[in-house]
Amino acid sequence: MSLRGVSISRTVSATGNELAVKYSSLPSESGNSPVYQQAIIVPESTGWCP
Repeated sequence: MSLRGVSISRTVSATGNELAVKYSSLPSESGNSPVYQQAIIVPESTGWCP
């Protein structure tokens, strides 16, 4: 995805019961800094289910 000259990439991966979503960008010609954000989603029930 490109927004005002900044290219943003998204990666989604699943491992077991976890879902990882990562967003990142590279520095742009207009001087924007690179960005990296990651979230890991785990269902609440994993803590108490056998």
